[in-house]
Amino acid sequence: DSQELSMSGNTLSISGGTNTVDLSGYANTDNQDLDLSGNTLSLTNDGTTVDLSGYLDNTDSQELSLSGSTLSISGGSNTVDLSGFVGSDSQDLSLTGNTLSLTNDATAVDLSAYVNTDAQDLTSATLSGSTLTVAIENGSSVNVDLSPILSALETENSNQQAMIDDLISRVEALELCACDGTLSNPEINGHAESHGPILYQNIPNPFNESSSIRYFIPQDTRGRSTIVFSNTAGQIVSTIDLQEKGEKELHINSQSLSSGIYYYTMYVNGKRIDTKKMIIE
Repeated sequence: DSQELSMSGNTLSISGGTNTVDLSGYANTDNQDLDLSGNTLSLTNDGTTVDLSGYLDNTDSQELSLSGSTLSISGGSNTVDLSGFVGSDSQDLSLTGNTLSLTNDATAVDLSAYVNTDAQDLTSATLSGSTLTVAIENGSSVNVDLSPILSALETENSNQQAMIDDLISRVEALELCACDGTLSNPEINGHAESHGPILYQNIPNPFNESSSIRYFIPQDTRGRSTIVFSNTAGQIVSTIDLQEKGEKELHINSQSLSSGIYYYTMYVNGKRIDTKKMIIE
């Protein structure tokens, strides 16, 4: 009775037997496909369907809401009381002595190491030209340019010196004109003429538009009389001939000159009489 089944194509046979069975009618009878139309799931060659509408994604569409301190979710019956978390982050910094602490925090910070860390003294100060070098304890030296300050002071000093020179010239002229304890005009009484020419300081000085230079040349003076203007480099800027003798006044302006320091010198018969400094602003 030892028999074996064998399959050839769609034909089933048994060893020792003459009959065969054609199985072609059963081929692909389990070839089925799932199909979803809307919310309905169906199977090929199956008359039944499954309604999936109850499983739609919006079944989990829920929203959180907070009322006061109570947290709830739509569609749920449970709520969460958040009152215990209110103000839990309310903390204040406080400093006691050198100790820094935070409310509701057991740790503290000792700031004693930072006390008086900026206590420093100046160790030296040296001046080279217009540069002041200042050294500080435990720090680097700092150079300070004092030229803007010194420049203003130098200008002021020059102005004051010009005023002093003018006063000296005036006093000297007055002393030369003194006669028996009284002062008189040298051009009127003629006594001062024997003392020689006089050059006065220009007024005003400094100036930025015009200024006046007073001078005195005795009537008996012979030869050429001039006032020569020069800059600080010694270059002659202008030369003016003095045609009139006696006590006169020369008016000058700064239109052709730049700001700076200039000098003017009186020459009489080739001899230098005096030099004054003037400042144009």
